[in-house]
Amino acid sequence: MSAHIQSAADENEHIMVCLSASASNPEVIRQAARISSSFHGKFTAFYVEMSGMDDMPVQERNNLQANIRMAEQCGANIIVSYGNDVAEQIAEYVKVAKVTQIIMGKTYKGRRWLFKRDSISDKLLKIAPNLKVMLIPDPLEEEHKVHWVRRRRNQDFYRNSLRLSIDILTIFLFLLLSTGICVLFEENEFQTDNLLMIYMMGGLLQALFARCRISSILYALGSVIVFNYFFTEPRLTLHVNDTSYITTFFEMFATSMTVSTLVQQMKRVAKQAAEKAYRTEILLETSQKLQQAEDVSQIALQSIQQLEKLLNCTVYCIPGKPSSDMKLQDYFASNKEANGLSRDEIAVASWAYKNNKHAGATTGTLPGARCLYLTVRNGDKIFAIIGIELNGKVPTAFEKSVMLALLNESALAFEKEELRRRERETALRLQQEQLRGNLLRAISHDLRTPLTSISGNADMLMKSYQMMADAERTRIFHDIYEDAVWLINLVENLLSVTRIENGTMDIVLQPEMVEDVLDASMKHLNRHVKNHKLKVSQADDMLMAKMDAKLIIQVLTNLVDNAFKHTPEGSEIEINVYEKRHKVVFEVADNGDGVPDDQKEKIFTMFYSGDHTTSDGRRCMGMGLTLCKSIIEAHGGRIWVEDNHPHGAVFRFEIEAEEVNF
Repeated sequence: MSAHIQSAADENEHIMVCLSASASNPEVIRQAARISSSFHGKFTAFYVEMSGMDDMPVQERNNLQANIRMAEQCGANIIVSYGNDVAEQIAEYVKVAKVTQIIMGKTYKGRRWLFKRDSISDKLLKIAPNLKVMLIPDPLEEEHKVHWVRRRRNQDFYRNSLRLSIDILTIFLFLLLSTGICVLFEENEFQTDNLLMIYMMGGLLQALFARCRISSILYALGSVIVFNYFFTEPRLTLHVNDTSYITTFFEMFATSMTVSTLVQQMKRVAKQAAEKAYRTEILLETSQKLQQAEDVSQIALQSIQQLEKLLNCTVYCIPGKPSSDMKLQDYFASNKEANGLSRDEIAVASWAYKNNKHAGATTGTLPGARCLYLTVRNGDKIFAIIGIELNGKVPTAFEKSVMLALLNESALAFEKEELRRRERETALRLQQEQLRGNLLRAISHDLRTPLTSISGNADMLMKSYQMMADAERTRIFHDIYEDAVWLINLVENLLSVTRIENGTMDIVLQPEMVEDVLDASMKHLNRHVKNHKLKVSQADDMLMAKMDAKLIIQVLTNLVDNAFKHTPEGSEIEINVYEKRHKVVFEVADNGDGVPDDQKEKIFTMFYSGDHTTSDGRRCMGMGLTLCKSIIEAHGGRIWVEDNHPHGAVFRFEIEAEEVNF
């Protein structure tokens, strides 16, 4: 009991590790994976993408991608969030996902101007004081800190130098433009307040183009200096006679700084909102398209088309397990002009499938491959392998998060399709079981009468043969023969239906003379035409059709025999054959009671016999018409029943006509 409670508690554990580009982050991931494995709980790797990540140094970006891949290989579910406050984003996700424990690396305290800045872990504990946070210390903490700070400063210096140069040029242009406008306004005797607004407006526009935060400070300082130099007394000097201007300059500087900072924040928020909107849009579009997919091939095509739209790369999809002898038609490509997958590439895909891990380009496993291979999976169940031809491109964290979300959508679609397939197979098995049960019931019921008749007549002959008159013995022999023929026809129909539905019957279509088929059918029917009138007519003696003659003879025999059974003695049966619209039409008409409208479609269903009994009292098993329908459909034709006016029924079927060449 205690073990069961402990197991349930472990399943409720949710371990989260924080990802970063730090060189010590792999050790943090490994420690988190060990803890998650010991608890048997849910394992999540969380990463916050901040504004300016596109300008991350190449080395840090590579470290980040490697850390994300390591977390995936350790079984973590990768979650990417967007914001400028890492601690706040972590705290918000912890509340929503019900994380029980956070594992993160040692974060260093820095300084902002003269003030000490809290580390991420300190901020996190302030926001959520009850949160359980485990810090993994770095064995080379001080050395790592010194090298990290020095490297970061060097990288920032070289990266920001070009940006700052461009921003300084932008500042100069906007100051020049603002000064020119103020000169025109001063000539038209505008007040000083209006001139100040011109410089503030220039600061607002400059902030829209700025790429460095310090550029807003430089513009605010430059605008104060330029305004003082050109538009305050004494002119063309930096002296100020009116002390009230000092307050004006301070307000101007503070306003420019505030407006510029707000514009920068709005730019970052707008970018993040655009990325979230794009992510939501592409995921919604993918979900809608996958819901409309009807089979595995459509799911695969929709998945790779959406990935190609996201990454602008050729994408391949291999449903199921890759094999070394795969050909082009065995997998799908988003680009019709794609080069295809070589045996070496398929071998990498096979490794990814076998190990349930990513492999290929940009990974640590077989990185020399042309494509990056990802598994479309739900837990340990793998549905397909996706190959992305990156051509040297490394997906960003945003692209990676959307890509993984698309793969999750594809996995759900593949899983639903597999469930539908299993349901169809189950329904088919149930249908087969029902068919088998109906067959057994029909055989046990319908075969009892002829078998009882045969055994009874045979017993009568054995016991009273010498005492019977010749006419009576002949009648009994004839009854036994008729019952045996009925049983033989029944078994032949049953076997024919089974072979056609299983696809084991070989149908050979070739040109045949319709007249020859009718003559062969009459030989089978003449011995039954003793109590009915049979009339055969053919519109054209040279009529030919593409058919399997033996099967069409069986269809005609079944239709005429059906008319014999369901019409009283003395009824007239007509067989008419003619050509209509390049089709040869066969008609079997009778003047019996006909077929009710509600039964016209049902009578071609196996074991359906309606409320009718045969003219000799036997109940028909309903396989003859089912066999006729199967044979005609195998010929590419159709069969149906209509009313025969003034009364009766007419069965028609049509097959392809054949040209007669002399």
